[in-house]
Amino acid sequence: MKILQLLNEFSMYNLGFVSNKIFEEVLKPAILKLKAGKITKLQNIDISNYLSPIIKQYTDGNFKITLFFRQSEVPQMHWFISPEPADTKKNKRKGTRIILNYSEKLLAQDNIKAIKNYIVGILNHELTHFVDSIRRKSTTDIDSPTDKYYSYFKTPEESNAFIHEIKHYISKDKKYWNNLKTYEDIEDALVKFIPTLENLEKENPQGFANIIKRFIKRLARENLLPRNFLPKSS
Repeated sequence: MKILQLLNEFSMYNLGFVSNKIFEEVLKPAILKLKAGKITKLQNIDISNYLSPIIKQYTDGNFKITLFFRQSEVPQMHWFISPEPADTKKNKRKGTRIILNYSEKLLAQDNIKAIKNYIVGILNHELTHFVDSIRRKSTTDIDSPTDKYYSYFKTPEESNAFIHEIKHYISKDKKYWNNLKTYEDIEDALVKFIPTLENLEKENPQGFANIIKRFIKRLARENLLPRNFLPKSS
C-alpha cells in the first residue's frame, strides 16, 4: 500500500471533549495536589470510560486504558504503550498505558489554563494512537521510537496524532491562526505548536520541508487551514 493511500485512511476523532474531561476530572485535581506537595505522582488511573463512546464505534471488544502522570528529566517525551505486560500472577493482560511526563517548570506556572492547554494537546496526540491501534495494525513500532526524527515524523500514526494535537492548539488560538497569511507563517506556527520539529529541521532540512508539506495537506483536507487560505465565496 502506498504511503499516501495509507495516510488518507487515517481519520479525525472527536477527542477534544474527551481530553478536556480527563483533564478537568482527573488531572486538574491531581495537579493542584502536586503543586501543594500532597502527592508526588499520579498513576494507574483507569480512563477507559472516557474513551468508551469513541471506541465502541470501532469494536465491541473490551478494552482498558490507564494513565500515568509523572515528573521526568525529559518532560517532552510521552509514551503510548500497548498493551501492558501480562500480569503473571493473574495471567491477565492489563491493557494500554499512556504515560505523560511533566517538568517542574510546567507545574510551577500559576496559570492553570496554560498547563491545561499543553496537557490536553499531548492527550489528544496519545489518545489518537490508542484509537488508531484499535482500528488497524500499526505500521511502525510505537513502543520503540527511533532516534531519527524524520523516520519518527513520517509514520502515518505519528502524522495522524500530530494533526490531532495541532487541531487542539489551533482551537485555543483561532485569532492567531486565522491571521496567518503565508505558508511560511504556517510553518512558523507549526513549529510553535510542535517544538520537536526544530530538531527535525536541524537533522534533515528536506525531511522537515516534506513533513510541513504533509501537515499542510492534511490540514487542508480537514478544513483546518487559516481563513486566508480557504476558498473565497462567490
